[in-house]
Amino acid sequence: MQNHSEIAEFLWKIADLIKDDYDAKNYEDVILPFTLLRRLDCVLQPTRQAVRDAAVKYKTTPEQTRDALLMKAAGQRFYNTSEYSLEELIRRPADIVPNFSAYLAGFSANVKDILYNFSGGEEKGLSPIYETLARKRLILKVTQAFSEADLSLENVDNHGMGTIFEYLIRKFKEASNEAAGQFYTPRDIIRLMVKLMFEPDRAKLAKESLVGIYDPACGTGGMLTIAKEHLLGGINPALEVYLYGQELNEKTYAIAKADMLMKGEDPENIKRENTLSHDLLPGKQFNYMLSNPPFGKDWKNIRDEIEAEHDMGAAGRYAPGLPDVGDGAMLFLLHKLSKMAPQGSKIALIFNGSPLMVMRAVAPATSANTFLKTTGSMPSSRCPMTCFTTPASPPTSGSSTTRSP
Repeated sequence: MQNHSEIAEFLWKIADLIKDDYDAKNYEDVILPFTLLRRLDCVLQPTRQAVRDAAVKYKTTPEQTRDALLMKAAGQRFYNTSEYSLEELIRRPADIVPNFSAYLAGFSANVKDILYNFSGGEEKGLSPIYETLARKRLILKVTQAFSEADLSLENVDNHGMGTIFEYLIRKFKEASNEAAGQFYTPRDIIRLMVKLMFEPDRAKLAKESLVGIYDPACGTGGMLTIAKEHLLGGINPALEVYLYGQELNEKTYAIAKADMLMKGEDPENIKRENTLSHDLLPGKQFNYMLSNPPFGKDWKNIRDEIEAEHDMGAAGRYAPGLPDVGDGAMLFLLHKLSKMAPQGSKIALIFNGSPLMVMRAVAPATSANTFLKTTGSMPSSRCPMTCFTTPASPPTSGSSTTRSP
């Protein structure tokens, strides 16, 4: 298996091909979707011909039945019926633009739904993924470069692929002078969160048959997958674990959803929208919730929605009171409290300290003191800020999980 660091560096250096034509802040518009396409290509490679044969055989079969038969032929919950892959596209360079369109059109509907997050939405179609590269005469060079990366499951497992995506996203933020520390959670910190949350319940979880885990700021989904790995690998391998998340950023949402798809999880459990203003999992309650919500972010732009839900009282999520408009992190805590199950839930949440120490609340009921009184306890563990501001380096066992800004 090739070293994940080498693969991540190789993918990042493909940006050198476009640096004269793209601003650094736009590198991710090329590198992320092409990395995903290459991963899909490699995963589908062993059954590619079987899917093409099935597509011809079941051409007149009703759509829903045909979709299921093609997934069976692919051995995955997705497929591509076109005659192309990235490797096959570069064999006919003169026709690469029309063939690229046919290649993208051949993906199953669930993959197209993911790719629309890189193209600007379904209304724009999938052509924005490649048409700017074509106009700048870069499409062949970029496609050829990505076709050289071995992103097969044998070479890069799903865990490794997640860390590669996270590394790339951190590099994009640094290249565009954004604070990379706002966009990731170190894996060591996630493992600490997971242990603090699950270990006291070890005996109970060993007897459980199913649990639900939720992250309302899920980024690329790393917290969810590490939590599940901990439960199945160290506590109860027979446990049925359901993962749910919501994410604001289109690109990180797309990566999270693709990751769930390739791992056999239900990708429809990952939603895209601002969690604080639009809960897309209404009425859902969860046994365990964890997240690293964006700190230092205000909620001015969604003030009307937040205050309207507060006015709903117990029918909304913010009945206890609203924090200062500059404190969005405390709203995430209130959101999680509204999703606690009647039999009890556990919440793991990363704060930068200010919501707990400063408590600039509009209503006294939002203070940490009231939270402690109503929930009984709130253990905490303090970590230095340098944990979240270390410059990006190639992914290792302690690399990061990206989250939304």
